[in-house]
Parts: sequence; structure tokens; C-alpha cells
Amino acid sequence: MWWLYFTAIDGENAAEETVCEDNPVPWIFAHLPLGLVLITSAVAKSKLFQSVLSGHMNPIYATLYLASLALFFVLLCVVAGDRQRSSLLARFGAAAAFALLIPVVLIWSLPPTLVALSATVIVGALVARDVIRHPLKEMS
Repeated sequence: MWWLYFTAIDGENAAEETVCEDNPVPWIFAHLPLGLVLITSAVAKSKLFQSVLSGHMNPIYATLYLASLALFFVLLCVVAGDRQRSSLLARFGAAAAFALLIPVVLIWSLPPTLVALSATVIVGALVARDVIRHPLKEMS
């Protein structure tokens, strides 16, 4: 998720477009909910992975994990100051995918391994998209 954050900020020059030198408060406060979502995601992910080992999943942790991922991608669009339609659609698409998984987890009580795998595939696809669109620069 940090990879996606930093490629969004660097790749789209979000700071230059979003930060106003006279008033940097919106840029600063836009990061507060993003930071809280990342913390929530880490705690929920920890509980979800513990349930993978035990085999007994509490659907609340899976729901919290998926909701925090959905909110992360929405907030990433806000913080990055997206100007590119394809980036905006990819991030909102990921947010929608995570949001749509929430009722599935609550209704059918999916195994924790499947929830973790689904999240990994979605995030991995976005990272792969960023790597393909913005190849790594050679270090000189």
C-alpha cells in the first residue's frame, strides 16, 4: 500500500498540484484520515492473518480489513490530487471491489485465507499496473 501511495504522490506530482504555499493545511489534514486507515488496516490485517493460522475467522476483522482497504483507495484519490482519469478509475475500482467483498464475507463467511488472497490479488494488480506504467528509474 505504501508503494501505491508513493507512486501516486511522486508520479502525479500531487504535492505541487495540491499544496498551496500560503495554506498547506488541507494537504496536512488530508493525510490524517489516510494515516488512521493505514493503522486500522494493519490491526485488522494482523487479526485476519492470526485467524488464517487458527482457522477460525471473526467476520468483523475481515470486514474491518476490507473496509479500511476500500477507504484507503478513496482517500488516496483525494490525497494524490488525481488528474489522470485512468488512475482515478483504477483506485475507485479497487475501492469498489473491496466494498463489494464486505457483504460476501458477512453472508457466506469466507475462509480467512480466501479473504487475504483476494485482497493481495487486488492490491498486487494495482502495484503491477503502476510498475508497468512507471518503470523504475535507473540509479546513477
